[in-house]
Amino acid sequence: DIQKKLRQYGVESPKFRKRLVSKWESLNYDTVENVLYWREYDENSSKKKLTLRWLSRWAIVFFIGISTALLAAVLHVIVENVAHAKFSVISSFLDKCAKEDCMYQPALIWIAINLVITLLGSALVTYLQPMAAGSGIPMVKCYLNGVKIPGLLSLEAFICKVGGVVMAILGGLACGKEGPMAHSGSIIAAGLGKGRIRLCRKKRVSLYEGFRNDHDIRDFVAAGAASGVSAAFGAPVGGTLFSVEEAASFWNQELTWRVFFAAMVACFFTNFLLSSFKGNPNHLSAPGLVRFSVFKDLSFDLIEIPAFLIMAVIVAILSSFLAYLWLGEVRSWVRSGVE
Repeated sequence: DIQKKLRQYGVESPKFRKRLVSKWESLNYDTVENVLYWREYDENSSKKKLTLRWLSRWAIVFFIGISTALLAAVLHVIVENVAHAKFSVISSFLDKCAKEDCMYQPALIWIAINLVITLLGSALVTYLQPMAAGSGIPMVKCYLNGVKIPGLLSLEAFICKVGGVVMAILGGLACGKEGPMAHSGSIIAAGLGKGRIRLCRKKRVSLYEGFRNDHDIRDFVAAGAASGVSAAFGAPVGGTLFSVEEAASFWNQELTWRVFFAAMVACFFTNFLLSSFKGNPNHLSAPGLVRFSVFKDLSFDLIEIPAFLIMAVIVAILSSFLAYLWLGEVRSWVRSGVE
């Protein structure tokens, strides 16, 4: 029986290649124009429905940023508290064994704790959802470039990714939250865009039916990846450039603004939540999960934000006016050269 299966599904047989390729499909970024599409387009082409759909996209992008920021704050709080408890236990044994000459005990306890936590994280990824392994950034890039990967944006992958990164960091592995945050943000974006959650293989909970096509979901996933990078590094422009330059291959100007808005919301709310965790919500002194240097006197108050907004509006108006004057000069030079 084994030899028969090897002959049927061997590497050289067409059935093996068919089974291998059938799981990896391409996403339809272009609009599939057929009779059903044009019928639905005619039904939803009124000005009211088009405006509602436009506002729905911006609302989903806003909630993507908030959800990603909430996830980043929860990860930070869990890792901080559990790591503090872990090293408190080890420290107590160090203080005890420093007097009783049994320093091998805290070393063994440290190794045992790290080993158990790492094995739990590895088992979670290996047996529940293997697509959660690694940082997730290469898979997200593949998805944004048109490859449909089964299980990449599922609820199981989200649970394994979040639990795996927490256990990997607590286990002392050389990894961080940056890559997993981009993958987790993409999963959140796909779930909010589709408006449904798959609890198991046959059971799904549907909240709304707004955006179910590949075009819209990929746009939301690009915003989720940018939000994850922005929440990790506290850099909304960096998160936007990550989606523009490294991840997505289909882009437009409207999508750029939505992705930047999601990254900006994620950065601000991550800063606010982490500052609240430290007891100073008005200081806004924790812009992201990764900080290469710490400035003790770097703090802002919420009352300063309206002043920053006014400054930004004034600078934007002046920049637009200067750009208008510069374009007028260029046009006059071009006309004089042509004449």
